Amino acid sequence: MDAASERFREFVKTVGRGERRAKPLSFEDARTAMGLILDGGVDPEQRGAFLLACRIKGEDPEEMAGFVAAMQERCQTLTDSGQTGMSTARPAISIGHPYDGREDTFIMGAGAAMVAAACGARIVLHSAGRVPPKCAPTVADVLQCMQLPQHLGREDGIERLKRSGYAHVDTRKFLPAWSAQLPIREKIGLRLPFSSAEKLLDLAGDKRVIVGIAHGPYLEKMTGAMRRLGISGAVIQGLEGSCDLSPQHPTRVVRVDGDAVTEVAMDPRALGIDPALAVRGIDCVQSARLTEQALNGAADEMSRGAAEAIALNAAVLLWIAGIASDVAAGLALARERVLNFEF
Repeated sequence: MDAASERFREFVKTVGRGERRAKPLSFEDARTAMGLILDGGVDPEQRGAFLLACRIKGEDPEEMAGFVAAMQERCQTLTDSGQTGMSTARPAISIGHPYDGREDTFIMGAGAAMVAAACGARIVLHSAGRVPPKCAPTVADVLQCMQLPQHLGREDGIERLKRSGYAHVDTRKFLPAWSAQLPIREKIGLRLPFSSAEKLLDLAGDKRVIVGIAHGPYLEKMTGAMRRLGISGAVIQGLEGSCDLSPQHPTRVVRVDGDAVTEVAMDPRALGIDPALAVRGIDCVQSARLTEQALNGAADEMSRGAAEAIALNAAVLLWIAGIASDVAAGLALARERVLNFEF
């Protein structure tokens, strides 16, 4: 057994000793372990054992941050080497919706990004095709249905961000070592450490991210990882674990700004949102059609509800971007832009 395999075996032992004795890796050990995986430095048996042990043990903020750090170190960004000519522009926000997609709710992320960008925010959406375990549609599928650019590489992403204020980029083109892990994720068919870490990737390169989570305990885990990494932004317990706020029910949102962590419950009723739109039972084709109708000023009840839902989600982006002082102010800006949107 070579030195790398021996070292990795110790990592497997740490996370895989069972319910009572398993421990999370330190930040540095997690970064080393994920680096060895991404660089192909461990054999398939060790990799599979480690990933499943992490799944069974559960995730830890320091460990998660270490995994993200290893991925980020190997990932291109839109601001690499200061070559974009955007150094004086407003920092861009990288938005990490679940890579494995959504199955049954209105996908508002595309419309929200477009409206926020039209108000002056800079938004980088990222995903990578159909990813296990759900392999469901993502915001990229909505953009594709709308015949808008998606799955861009670095140069096209830079140009799109300059021209439109938002871009959807493909993680496979920025982090090829991540792509090499997709087959084992397909074979195992469960959420693995990649599932959380990939959402925290900063594809823009400006250390601002917004991530979606499904379960309440992950609010603390994600915010802890963000603080360890020196990232600002927000964690949203949105629809199907996405960054999308429901227009019908309060959504937990935690804002991270340096060491300051603030949790708020975004109540759409308190913001004057009419909860008429039923967000469930809407696939990506219907999501694209609703987004187009909402931004084209359609007057039917469902399109008006979609416009309000998109404006609500754009308002949160404007708040996190620093364009609006709070979500109510962002909502006023977003509503005005929705009424006068131009594709």
